[in-house]
Amino acid sequence: MPDAVFLVTGGQPRAHRTEAAVMLHLLEEAGIPRARIIVEDKAANTRASAYLCAAILRARGDLSPVFACSDRFHLPRCVWLLRLAGVRATAARVPDERRQMRPALWGFHVAREIAAIVYDTLAMGLRRRG
Repeated sequence: MPDAVFLVTGGQPRAHRTEAAVMLHLLEEAGIPRARIIVEDKAANTRASAYLCAAILRARGDLSPVFACSDRFHLPRCVWLLRLAGVRATAARVPDERRQMRPALWGFHVAREIAAIVYDTLAMGLRRRG
Protein backbone atom coordinates (compact mmCIF):
# COMPACT_ATOMS: atom_id res chain seq x y z
CA MET A 1 0.00 0.00 0.00
CA PRO A 2 1.80 3.11 -1.16
CA ASP A 3 -0.08 5.45 1.21
CA ALA A 4 0.04 3.24 4.32
CA VAL A 5 0.93 4.88 7.62
CA PHE A 6 3.12 2.99 10.06
CA LEU A 7 2.62 3.35 13.81
CA VAL A 8 5.60 1.98 15.69
CA THR A 9 5.34 1.43 19.42
CA GLY A 10 7.44 0.43 22.39
CA GLY A 11 9.11 2.53 25.02
CA GLN A 12 11.32 0.13 26.92
CA PRO A 13 14.88 1.15 26.06
CA ARG A 14 17.31 -1.65 25.23
CA ALA A 15 20.89 -0.65 24.57
CA HIS A 16 19.74 2.98 24.95
CA ARG A 17 17.10 2.73 22.16
CA THR A 18 13.38 2.09 22.43
CA GLU A 19 11.68 -0.58 20.35
CA ALA A 20 9.87 2.25 18.53
CA ALA A 21 13.20 3.90 17.65
CA VAL A 22 14.55 0.63 16.27
CA MET A 23 11.43 0.09 14.15
CA LEU A 24 11.55 3.69 12.92
CA HIS A 25 15.14 3.16 11.80
CA LEU A 26 14.30 -0.12 10.02
CA LEU A 27 11.36 1.44 8.18
CA GLU A 28 13.45 4.43 7.08
CA GLU A 29 16.18 2.06 5.88
CA ALA A 30 13.51 0.24 3.87
CA GLY A 31 12.65 3.52 2.11
CA ILE A 32 9.49 4.49 3.99
CA PRO A 33 9.29 8.30 4.19
CA ARG A 34 9.44 9.66 7.75
CA ALA A 35 6.17 11.53 7.15
CA ARG A 36 4.38 8.15 6.94
CA ILE A 37 5.72 6.90 10.29
CA ILE A 38 4.15 7.74 13.66
CA VAL A 39 6.20 6.97 16.77
CA GLU A 40 4.73 5.98 20.13
CA ASP A 41 7.66 5.54 22.50
CA LYS A 42 6.08 5.75 25.96
CA ALA A 43 4.46 2.32 26.35
CA ALA A 44 6.16 0.04 28.85
CA ASN A 45 4.19 -3.08 27.86
CA THR A 46 1.82 -4.49 25.25
CA ARG A 47 -1.34 -3.37 27.03
CA ALA A 48 -0.05 0.21 27.28
CA SER A 49 0.92 0.07 23.59
CA ALA A 50 -2.64 -0.89 22.68
CA TYR A 51 -4.13 1.98 24.71
CA LEU A 52 -1.65 4.57 23.48
CA CYS A 53 -1.86 3.50 19.83
CA ALA A 54 -5.67 3.54 20.01
CA ALA A 55 -5.53 7.07 21.44
CA ILE A 56 -3.19 8.22 18.65
CA LEU A 57 -5.46 6.72 15.99
CA ARG A 58 -8.57 8.29 17.56
CA ALA A 59 -6.86 11.69 17.72
CA ARG A 60 -6.08 11.38 14.01
CA GLY A 61 -9.70 10.45 13.37
CA ASP A 62 -8.48 7.24 11.77
CA LEU A 63 -9.70 3.96 13.19
CA SER A 64 -9.72 2.30 9.79
CA PRO A 65 -8.54 -1.29 9.71
CA VAL A 66 -5.10 -1.66 11.24
CA PHE A 67 -2.65 -4.43 10.44
CA ALA A 68 -0.69 -5.37 13.54
CA CYS A 69 2.78 -6.81 13.06
CA SER A 70 4.83 -8.65 15.66
CA ASP A 71 6.34 -12.08 16.07
CA ARG A 72 4.08 -15.09 15.59
CA PHE A 73 3.74 -15.73 19.33
CA HIS A 74 2.97 -12.16 20.35
CA LEU A 75 0.74 -11.19 17.44
CA PRO A 76 -2.56 -12.71 18.67
CA ARG A 77 -2.28 -10.77 21.95
CA CYS A 78 -1.45 -7.54 20.09
CA VAL A 79 -4.51 -7.88 17.87
CA TRP A 80 -6.75 -8.84 20.79
CA LEU A 81 -5.68 -5.89 22.95
CA LEU A 82 -6.03 -3.42 20.08
CA ARG A 83 -9.57 -4.70 19.53
CA LEU A 84 -10.37 -4.33 23.23
CA ALA A 85 -9.06 -0.75 22.94
CA GLY A 86 -11.51 -0.10 20.09
CA VAL A 87 -9.28 -0.55 17.05
CA ARG A 88 -10.33 -2.78 14.13
CA ALA A 89 -7.07 -4.72 14.08
CA THR A 90 -6.07 -7.66 11.92
CA ALA A 91 -2.89 -9.71 12.11
CA ALA A 92 -0.36 -9.04 9.37
CA ARG A 93 1.34 -12.08 7.88
CA VAL A 94 4.71 -12.73 9.44
CA PRO A 95 7.48 -15.23 8.67
CA ASP A 96 7.42 -18.45 10.66
CA GLU A 97 10.33 -18.07 13.06
CA ARG A 98 9.54 -21.39 14.79
CA ARG A 99 11.96 -23.12 12.43
CA GLN A 100 14.77 -21.18 14.06
CA MET A 101 13.60 -21.83 17.63
CA ARG A 102 14.23 -24.85 19.81
CA PRO A 103 10.97 -26.76 20.53
CA ALA A 104 11.30 -26.22 24.30
CA LEU A 105 11.31 -22.47 23.79
CA TRP A 106 8.32 -22.65 21.46
CA GLY A 107 6.20 -24.16 24.24
CA PHE A 108 7.41 -21.56 26.72
CA HIS A 109 6.45 -18.68 24.41
CA VAL A 110 2.98 -20.12 23.76
CA ALA A 111 2.33 -20.62 27.49
CA ARG A 112 3.60 -17.11 28.29
CA GLU A 113 1.35 -15.49 25.71
CA ILE A 114 -1.73 -17.44 26.85
CA ALA A 115 -1.16 -16.32 30.44
CA ALA A 116 -0.54 -12.73 29.29
CA ILE A 117 -3.77 -12.67 27.23
CA VAL A 118 -5.77 -13.68 30.30
CA TYR A 119 -3.98 -11.17 32.55
CA ASP A 120 -4.23 -8.27 30.07
CA THR A 121 -7.89 -8.98 29.29
CA LEU A 122 -8.76 -8.90 32.99
CA ALA A 123 -6.70 -5.74 33.50
CA MET A 124 -8.39 -3.97 30.58
CA GLY A 125 -11.82 -5.03 31.86
CA LEU A 126 -11.06 -3.66 35.32
CA ARG A 127 -9.79 -0.42 33.83
CA ARG A 128 -13.05 0.06 31.92
CA ARG A 129 -15.05 -0.38 35.13
CA GLY A 130 -12.87 1.99 37.16
